[in-house]
Amino acid sequence: MSISEVLQERRKALGLTITQAARLCGLPRAYLSMIESGKRAPSPQTVERVMSALSVPVEAWLPRYLGEESRCQQLIGLAQIFFDQGDYAHGREVLRRAFFVSRNEQDGRYNSEIYHQLGRICYEQGLYIRALRWYKLQDRAMKHRPQPRLQAIASYNLALCLAKLGERTEALRKFDDADERFTKLQMWGEVGFCSLWKANVLLALHAYREAFQAYRRAAHFLRRKPFHGDARLGLAITTAMLEGPAEAIPLFRALAEADDVSDVVRIKAHTNLASALRKLGRYEDALRSLDAGLSMHGEVQDALQAALLAEATICHMLCGDRDSALATFERYTRIEGPKDSEDIAAMNVVAGALGVEPPDESLPPVIEVDYEQRLKAAVQILQGTQIPGA
Repeated sequence: MSISEVLQERRKALGLTITQAARLCGLPRAYLSMIESGKRAPSPQTVERVMSALSVPVEAWLPRYLGEESRCQQLIGLAQIFFDQGDYAHGREVLRRAFFVSRNEQDGRYNSEIYHQLGRICYEQGLYIRALRWYKLQDRAMKHRPQPRLQAIASYNLALCLAKLGERTEALRKFDDADERFTKLQMWGEVGFCSLWKANVLLALHAYREAFQAYRRAAHFLRRKPFHGDARLGLAITTAMLEGPAEAIPLFRALAEADDVSDVVRIKAHTNLASALRKLGRYEDALRSLDAGLSMHGEVQDALQAALLAEATICHMLCGDRDSALATFERYTRIEGPKDSEDIAAMNVVAGALGVEPPDESLPPVIEVDYEQRLKAAVQILQGTQIPGA
């Protein structure tokens, strides 16, 4: 049974005329009629739209579609639709067919695009080692069939995976390669994203001067784009590292109050603003910033809320308010999602200072003490060197 026959059978089973079915699918009657009669090959978007509108299970129409369709671009497009819906199993099934067609009928012409799709999905699922494998295959395929735009994207994707896997030196090399390629192609938005990720890697390496320059470049090329706020936040963080917390406070405050950045950026700005104020001994001001951030907690990821509560617990202890410190510590322990490694370590130390059981979570194997320095503050509290009156 062909895809057109599946469509016709389903329409009749529902007791719909062509006109009624077309209205239900949001398509012109004549177009749906041509699809049903086999006179018109529908796009993958149209196939998925019609089958969804008529409630045809994927298993009932996909095998027939794959048996009829031999155009790689159409297959790749359908896989993209499945992936966007979170249906990875059917998306991969479509790509297997696309790869067969590309390899056996088109001399591997579309292999690199297929590798790219597989790598992107693995990356989005957090399967970075698998994603790296697919992106390496894409990069290799590009050498046999040069396509400047895809080669630039391949370098960028490799860099992202390497960064996620902690291979920072190699990631920086790939980011530089991608940046050079994007610049030659005048793909300025991609240059901005490349600079932003490169800056994040440099920040993790404590190369603050280089990170500052990369964040500034990212902010320039990401103007009026969603991640512009992330670049500005990076500029504020590196300013704090290079010039001290006092110089960064106006930058953090401006981001915390901005209307043109995401809630996530605003929350991070509140947390970093509080850290800067704490380092200057302005604990009450820090707590006000944290309260503002916590008031947005319905929109915030668990890790960000945990960072706010960890900072608040430390600030309450530095104010000598043990009861409030205990209350925020308990709120922290009720968060079940993933948390930053420094916050986990800091709250284990704080538990010792409060004389309570530590949070029920594993300590991270590696802790970078010099990032926001919450862990250092917690250790100083435990040692009694920063408790008022001690």
